[in-house]
Amino acid sequence: MRIVDGNTAILPGHSPKSIHVVSKLLKLRGIDLHLGSPVIDCDDEGPSSLVLENGERIRADLVIWAAGASPPMALRGFELPKSERGFLAARRTLQTTANAPIFISGDVADIEGALVPKAGVYAVRQAPVLWKNLRRHFAGKRLVEYRPQRGFLSLMSCGDGTAILDYKGFTSHSSWAWTLKNWIDRGWMKRFRVR
Repeated sequence: MRIVDGNTAILPGHSPKSIHVVSKLLKLRGIDLHLGSPVIDCDDEGPSSLVLENGERIRADLVIWAAGASPPMALRGFELPKSERGFLAARRTLQTTANAPIFISGDVADIEGALVPKAGVYAVRQAPVLWKNLRRHFAGKRLVEYRPQRGFLSLMSCGDGTAILDYKGFTSHSSWAWTLKNWIDRGWMKRFRVR
């Protein structure tokens, strides 16, 4: 098994210790890392092969494409300003950078001066600002700015009853980290249970 990533290191934005722990776990489980050259094509004739930007081909019986966030194709038809990455461009007030009463939040938005990873923890915290600004807009009041938090708790399940906790440089690979992840995830999902 192999993970192919165009980045030169796995888990950008995580602590060096988390990266070390994940790399070690992958190696122990026989998973090779192939880093530093992005995949540009996937050929599906016979056994699949990945074509890398450096010209290398990697043969595979099965390819699971798990890429990071990218702008939805539907955005191409929107005549609204976009960031260099192709997401909708928004001010810190979550309003489009165009002079229009259009508000944008979540992964579809790149917010000027507040570029953050495409992670749910940021989108969830944009919601109250979005709601407040919609009400303020219709009341003719000044809009408030979204201010992203600095860092967030990351919990990565290892599939064996342990997890890697990464928070502001602190890392723990343990069963209690998995217990915490399980408790948080179940609590979150419980909010959406139909009764």
